Amino acid sequence: MTETGPPKKSYTGGEALGAQTSLLSRSDEEASLDLASAIEVPMATGNSHKLTFLDGYSLLVSFQIGSGLFSSPSQINNNAASPGAAILVWAGAGLLAWAGAACFAELGAAIPVNGGMQEYLQYIYGDFAALLVSFTWIAAVKPCSMAILSLIFAEYWTRAIFGGGEDTFWLDKSLAIFALASLTLFNSVSTKASSNLNGTFSFLKLTTVGIIAMLAILAMFTGLNAEGAGPSVDWKTRNWFANRPTEAEGHRVDWAFLTTWESMGYYSAALWAGTWGYGGWDNVNFVAGEMRNTARDLPRAMNLALPTVISCFLLTNLCYYVILPWDVIGATNTIAVAVGLKTLGAAGGLMFAVLVSIACAGSLNANIFTTGRLTASAANKGHIPRFWGVLGWRYSSEEGTSATPTYGTLDSPPESLQKPPTNATWRTPLRAMILNSLLCCTYILLGDFSSLVTFIGITEYSSYLATISGLIYLRYTQPDLSRAYRPPMWTPVSFLIVCFLLVLRGMIFAPAQTGILAVYISLISIYYKYWWKGRQGVRI
Repeated sequence: MTETGPPKKSYTGGEALGAQTSLLSRSDEEASLDLASAIEVPMATGNSHKLTFLDGYSLLVSFQIGSGLFSSPSQINNNAASPGAAILVWAGAGLLAWAGAACFAELGAAIPVNGGMQEYLQYIYGDFAALLVSFTWIAAVKPCSMAILSLIFAEYWTRAIFGGGEDTFWLDKSLAIFALASLTLFNSVSTKASSNLNGTFSFLKLTTVGIIAMLAILAMFTGLNAEGAGPSVDWKTRNWFANRPTEAEGHRVDWAFLTTWESMGYYSAALWAGTWGYGGWDNVNFVAGEMRNTARDLPRAMNLALPTVISCFLLTNLCYYVILPWDVIGATNTIAVAVGLKTLGAAGGLMFAVLVSIACAGSLNANIFTTGRLTASAANKGHIPRFWGVLGWRYSSEEGTSATPTYGTLDSPPESLQKPPTNATWRTPLRAMILNSLLCCTYILLGDFSSLVTFIGITEYSSYLATISGLIYLRYTQPDLSRAYRPPMWTPVSFLIVCFLLVLRGMIFAPAQTGILAVYISLISIYYKYWWKGRQGVRI
């Protein structure tokens, strides 16, 4: 039965701010939920707020412990002067991710809506910033990331079944699309089903890390080895911080003869690989509006998940250096399979191929879950056709005629969202997830994503730079905004400095991707000025 209530109040800009600040004297939980209500967050009746602290924790772990932990070690090893330096890069990338997550936890608790970064940029800067990040993430960043995860999942399975000698090009693509379609179906059924699946994947990922740790201990104390060359002794006979030559970007790197600027370039590349490995720390904010108590549970999930993930990454990489000869680590992109072959033989290689493919499936599942919410939020604001923002599939006659104001209209606060129809077949953003899957399939069929990795990194961290700058801006312009969680000022400042250096380095060393990004921004600017702004009636 459809529930009705009093008509919504239309807000002017000043009234919107007044509606928000009038909530500040309430408790954190009440203030966050009432703020969400005041800004017309799509909140279904009944059990719409289903996600718990444990769901948020599982979602973060599922995002971060994925392909990066098993594919980035060789890149970091080859762009660092020593194994000890590589471990420090992993630690530094983890601290950077934790700092960013802490800042996003503050924003998520203060502005408890689905959509994550695009919502915060809309709230802080206005329509253009939200429109730009919506298009960028929906059309490029997220589908490319999902495509890469799908292909890695497929490649590990085909490696496990056929070994490395078969040509499985089209089989990889077919299996990747099948995995994407299957997990999209799981996420379409219900929010609870997909969050339960995230918990299962998180358990399996932590189990994989635990197995690698146990094998390292056995290798250290019993000499466990399944190869004729014997167990590796590099970890106890070589200096962990002594410079050694590496192979990076197809050429030999002799660290003793590099200038400081050249060394910084290689370490920046290593840090890029580390940030890719830790990628996903911001994604729980995309579903902040579906948490039972965002103000309390989102910061707790962040601050438990990040230490867990950092510890897993450091422990796993230490185990790699104990189990494998150090020259092998930089020569393989399937390092977990190398660990299995070294310690347990062919059966071990097969086991780790399967476990890593499951880890990739977990990351893909979490990406599908949150990207659907991001896309639906953008559709409900009119950034893309509203058809893609409706929950379920059944078409309601109210969709095309809804008078609910969208982002930035003259008679509503900037934070307003279209309320979804109450007669949706499934209460998940099914249409948005179908759109995401179609875009992802396009990238899977294109085949080569290596040239897009740097583009994705520059785009992501440019967005982070703008968002965290906005957090500092809000602290000065809206000091009374309810903040259940507030990290010290040095946290966002440190993140901004490192983020700026990373983006600057990427733009200098990747001019082609920087040019593409500039053209992309120009096209979105034209779209915004001559079509979207006039159609939405936004304030200038």
